[in-house]
Amino acid sequence: MKPPNRYLSPQKLAADELAEALGALGIPTDVHDGYGLTLVSVWIGLVVWCDGELFWWRSGWDERRKRVIYARHPAEVVELLHSPISTRNADIWLIGEHGRVVATLRNGTLALLELDGSPNDLLGRVRRWSFHWDDLLVHPGESKADENTICLRLGLSGYDREAVQHAVPSDAKRALCGQNAYPLPICGWSLPFRVTSSRACASCAQLAQ
Repeated sequence: MKPPNRYLSPQKLAADELAEALGALGIPTDVHDGYGLTLVSVWIGLVVWCDGELFWWRSGWDERRKRVIYARHPAEVVELLHSPISTRNADIWLIGEHGRVVATLRNGTLALLELDGSPNDLLGRVRRWSFHWDDLLVHPGESKADENTICLRLGLSGYDREAVQHAVPSDAKRALCGQNAYPLPICGWSLPFRVTSSRACASCAQLAQ
């Protein structure tokens, strides 16, 4: 693996690692960077996008709720033989827990797992723990939008490195903050707005919560 370039954004580094891993399997890709997101084009109809924290891709459409279905990776903690010592020290509480992989750490050698359930039921109210992949049983699966939440799409104002990400309701082209927004040039309105994005509009993030 090539050494990381400290001048590249976290999302570009993560996307390059994904493209390199797919290339090792004989799967050619194209990487597109900009607007605070990086896209990995695998083939027609399959584009993976990354914001430096998560990889996600469209895997279907929920006709009843008129929402996109996004793929995710649910996982179960089955042992703690290879994970960092801070994680192994909590083995009594963590083994058997379920969650979803939300990021990779240490050049892909560790997975950041967000545990299911309420923080009140978790050790130290901590939801995210780092695990070695060998300590997890990862299942491919799908995550659907919550029925109780409003579908907020990602819209943009500004261009390229100056772009700001806004929360746009599914039936509008004006963001929650009142700003006119336009869709991503490549993916259109297919991406959801995420309040944790480094490019997220502060007003939209506050109103979306």
